[in-house]
Formats: sequence, C-alpha cells, structure tokens
Amino acid sequence: MKKLAPFFILYRNFYRTTIFFKLKNTFNFFNLNVVICVKCLNLHITKNRMIEYLQTNDDKYRDALIALYIGCFSSGLSAQHIDEDQLSDYIDFILNKGYGVLAIENELLVAALLCFPLKYDKDVPIEITDNYNVDNCIYIAELMVTEQKRGFGIAKKMMEEFENKLDTNVTDLFIRVWDKNVLALTLYEKQGFTSVATILQHKLEKGGANLLLMRKMYLNKKAGISYAEINHKNY
Repeated sequence: MKKLAPFFILYRNFYRTTIFFKLKNTFNFFNLNVVICVKCLNLHITKNRMIEYLQTNDDKYRDALIALYIGCFSSGLSAQHIDEDQLSDYIDFILNKGYGVLAIENELLVAALLCFPLKYDKDVPIEITDNYNVDNCIYIAELMVTEQKRGFGIAKKMMEEFENKLDTNVTDLFIRVWDKNVLALTLYEKQGFTSVATILQHKLEKGGANLLLMRKMYLNKKAGISYAEINHKNY
C-alpha cells in the first residue's frame, strides 16, 4: 500500500515560495512505528496566516529531490561525481526513514531540508556517540537550495519551520558541513550550531577521475533553543 505523507505548506508573498513540512500524526519516531496522517496545513506567511488541508503522496517529490541534489552538487564549490543509482537509493532511504521541509515555487522544487534519526548516519564519529544519546538526535542530512534562489533567506526559513515542529523527544540536532563551505557554516552558526567533531571523507571529483579529500564538520545544536535567545546572544 502506498504511503501518504503530510506537509505544512507556507507561502511567502515576496518571492512566492511554498514550503512543505512533513508531519507525524501517530508517529513513534524513534522506534519507527509509523501511522502517518494524510493531511497537511497550508499556511500563508503574511500578516494573517490562513490554514487549509490537502493530501500529498509520500514520494511525490522523489524525482525532483534527485534532480535538486544533482543540480546542487554537480557544479560550483561542492562539485563532485554523482552515481545516480546510489543517489536514488539515498533519497529513497531518507523518504523511508526521515522527513523534511521543501520549498516549492511555481510548482517547481527550489529547496529542501532532509533529515533522519542520527543513529542511521553511518559516518557519525565516536566523539558524538560517546557523548550524546543518538536515539534522541536528529541529523539534517541535506539542506539544498537551487543556485537561482540562494540569497533570499529560504534555507533560514526552512530551518526555522523544521525546528518549530520537532518532536518533543528530540534533544539535539546535528548537521555536517564541508569546512570550506563558509557560507553554509556562517548560516548554521547564526542558527545556533557549534562544531563538536570532524571526519575526513573521500569523494570523486566531477568526472570521476580524481579523489577529493574533504574535511567535514559535525555541528550540534540543542533542540528547543528559541531564535530570540540565539539573536540575543549573537547581539
């Protein structure tokens, strides 16, 4: 039986972007016993928010997520070789184990935040497993924005909506970022994340001929910290 998944949908009138957030109705997240609600909320981000309901298929944006990933990681600073079969399996894994926030503009996917329980991250270092209860941690595996839509605050808004809807059992958030990706690091630090561990990863450069050694930083943030607290601290 095909699973149905709900999403919050939020419209920002100044760039007409729609953000979807997958919800859990009866969702024992950490044991993955899932009974998912088939409705979603439509929230217009204006002075007054209006709420509507609609149905969404779980895999509705699967192909669009694959295309977005390829677009984000086949050019620019993070350009690398992408095996499309492995990528398809990876996206399917996230859809099965995790959830996320998607930004839609004119019916096209322009950004996505994808996450799953940290215990499913095969690369998580011992510094984290020894000091955190990974059963209560969420790993933000991907935060992708298409090149044409960067600089409009979409990633920041998706992170805020994602954190506002976290399960109450979640104690910590983790995200992994390449240490040369200064723009991403700056964004995450402004959102309250701090570095707690590093790993080295080998990736194939675009074209598949050479290996690229990447130092990845694991950043942590305690769940439940308000953005007012973060802004006050940064100020």
